[in-house]
Amino acid sequence: MRMSATLNGTAPPDKHRPDGKTVPKRSRRPADYRLITSWKGTRYWLRTASAVLKKASTPGGRTTAMGTQQQNNNHIKSMLTQLNTKRAGFTLVEIMIVVAIIALLAAIAVPNFLRSRKRSQATQVLEDLRILDSAVDQYAIENNKASGNPDFADLQAYVKTGTRLYSSANTDILGNSFGTFTIDTPPKVSDATFTALSDVAPSSFWSPYK
Repeated sequence: MRMSATLNGTAPPDKHRPDGKTVPKRSRRPADYRLITSWKGTRYWLRTASAVLKKASTPGGRTTAMGTQQQNNNHIKSMLTQLNTKRAGFTLVEIMIVVAIIALLAAIAVPNFLRSRKRSQATQVLEDLRILDSAVDQYAIENNKASGNPDFADLQAYVKTGTRLYSSANTDILGNSFGTFTIDTPPKVSDATFTALSDVAPSSFWSPYK
């Protein structure tokens, strides 16, 4: 009686109720209850579950969430490996471009550096000639001389102690001699120094010491 009532969609009488009335419609079992409790319903759910499992186990079936995540991780690792491999070194073209840029910068910077160095040397020689010219005048005044040729040792007393000129032994920064000094006559730059620095210091640069 209870089983047949269930299959017909009606709930059996409540044994706890004295009137034996059936359960109201609002508390009846859902429509799928018959499919679940019947033998045909059981076979249906078994076939459905078997089909899902079979499809998931086949190579072309849907992969599980864990397998999908593992494949994504492997793909990311593969991409990172390829990226690191590509950046492991430079190509020949890249190296040639860098070498060309360095050569261009060297071609521009080195001549300017050498020119600035020679210009600095010329300025140093010119400054030494001015100091020696002033030393000759001071020597002539203190010793009351209107003419003569003082030695470099006589002029050292009027040159600042400890400077390069003081200990130069009458030679300029290039190692060339300043020559002979004459009272009332400016000292002259040596011909060797003038020739070596002529590209950055023409004759007008040395005036009046040329």
